[in-house]
Amino acid sequence: MKVTGFKFFSKTLYFKNHFVSSKQTFDNRKIFILALKNEDGKYFYGEAAPLPGFGTESYEDVEKYLNRLSEMIIGRNLLSFSDVNTLNLESPTIHFAIEHAVFNNAVIEGNIQIPDIKIPVNALLDIKDPGQMTEQLSKLNSENFSVIKIKLGRKDFAEDLKILEQVSRYLRSNQKLRLDINGSWSFNKALQNIKQLSGYPIEYIEQPVSSLTELIKLADASPIPIAVDESIKTFHDAENIINNSRIDFLIIKPMLFGGINKTLQLVNLAESNNKFVIISSSLESPFAHLPLFYIASKIKHNLPHGLSTYNVFKNINYINVFNMQSGVVNISSKEYIDTLKTFSAQYDE
Repeated sequence: MKVTGFKFFSKTLYFKNHFVSSKQTFDNRKIFILALKNEDGKYFYGEAAPLPGFGTESYEDVEKYLNRLSEMIIGRNLLSFSDVNTLNLESPTIHFAIEHAVFNNAVIEGNIQIPDIKIPVNALLDIKDPGQMTEQLSKLNSENFSVIKIKLGRKDFAEDLKILEQVSRYLRSNQKLRLDINGSWSFNKALQNIKQLSGYPIEYIEQPVSSLTELIKLADASPIPIAVDESIKTFHDAENIINNSRIDFLIIKPMLFGGINKTLQLVNLAESNNKFVIISSSLESPFAHLPLFYIASKIKHNLPHGLSTYNVFKNINYINVFNMQSGVVNISSKEYIDTLKTFSAQYDE
């Protein structure tokens, strides 16, 4: 695809319910859609969705970069991920967005073959209203999720323990928990808290402390596996974890990590070292979830991925391609391509 034109616009996505992390509450989030025009006058779209507080970029950073992107890409041949690499983009979310557009072009043109996709995903338990947890857990059990993720990290760890105790009463014997702390514990607090978690069926504790150095040190001392998420800023960070730590689980958000190809390269490195990459959403739109499911389909392990947030927005019009049964998202090759074309047609309007 030779780029003959470029444009972009922003879009605000509104959550069906408040989205709560240990750091902040979201009512909505902003994304950017960029469009690359080829020599035939057809546009191909990609999404740039920074997540301030988690990634390295603000909305203002990304918008400024987009405003000067035309001079960097118009006239360039972008046929592959390697071509995108030659742009030497400093923005990970824009790198993802351009790869996304190039990927969509290749899929629609038949140069990338999409398999029938079956990806297990974890459930995400909303605990902002403890009174509704019983109802949520009953629903999740009826949907047969094998793993439930809970965002913890309150100032009073006793509150977290009460939630865990309540949740554990409703778990099936084969269900596991993933605890996401979002780096809110100190190292010493993490050591103390983890001692009190040994009786629960925990698959891993995600990002209990913020420092990568302390995460690596904590993994040496913890009887419960540690996973890393926000502390992975670069490919070098990920290599360091794979080669020099006992951390076995790397939670990768391709949007914030810097692209589709970079994530696939990391998957290959991790698998050759018996580590596990879990693909996670950074609250992108369903449009940007499509390449995330493609990446997950290339991973050999069968652990659930963090990709169940495609339906959290109320102002997205799209074909419900994400058919979930028993905690597994099924997307046929035809459904994938048809949905991609539907999104593109909506943005053409």
